[in-house]
Amino acid sequence: AGWRRDNLKDLRGGEDALLKALEAEPENVAVLRDLEDLRRAPGRERDLVATLRARAALEPELPSKRDLLREAKEVAQNALSDVELAEAVLRDLLAADDGDLWALEELTKLREMAADHQEVVRLLLKRADLESDGAGISTLKHRAATLYAETLGSRERAVELYEMLFENDGEDAVAATKLRELYAALGRRDELAKLLETLIDRAMSAETRASIRIDLARLQGERGKADEAIAALRAIVDED
Repeated sequence: AGWRRDNLKDLRGGEDALLKALEAEPENVAVLRDLEDLRRAPGRERDLVATLRARAALEPELPSKRDLLREAKEVAQNALSDVELAEAVLRDLLAADDGDLWALEELTKLREMAADHQEVVRLLLKRADLESDGAGISTLKHRAATLYAETLGSRERAVELYEMLFENDGEDAVAATKLRELYAALGRRDELAKLLETLIDRAMSAETRASIRIDLARLQGERGKADEAIAALRAIVDED
């Protein structure tokens, strides 16, 4: 027990000496590294995060800065359960590299937990702009469009995203379905009619074409376009 007390006293004395040295030379990386080693002891996680952030601020190389801040974020979130601190570390990383996809994804998760839907959408679209994989881009934009339509009440903005998705992938059935729903809800009958005609042209089966033509005929009737409605129904009979 006496050895332990002496050892702890030595550690505290060593840390005090390092802190004094750091006051004299705030940018002394060697001192910060020694301080980091001391603060890796159990129970010092909050001080460790502060030291890792301080080291990162002085680190000129982005990969090393990224490694330090990623560790700081993991300690803050997993060891300390401090979401606000974890978010602050992520914003440090994004200030250094606003295209860091890992940091953007992790920040998206935290803002989802906080129900900050506006920033979640911003982050999703930022990630989509940086993403190189087509499927990944589509997934991110679908998530953003869903938030616009169902949570934020920005249906026009949702339409813009779904139109973009459908233009990029004419077989995106989810985008097509959402556009049909939104066009109808917003009273955009011209766009809905054009979409239905496009879907008829791309349909792979007579049964699917017939179903869409019935919807188109109903829509044209509502628009007062009897001839177009009759033509849509006649096309069903002709194909049979």
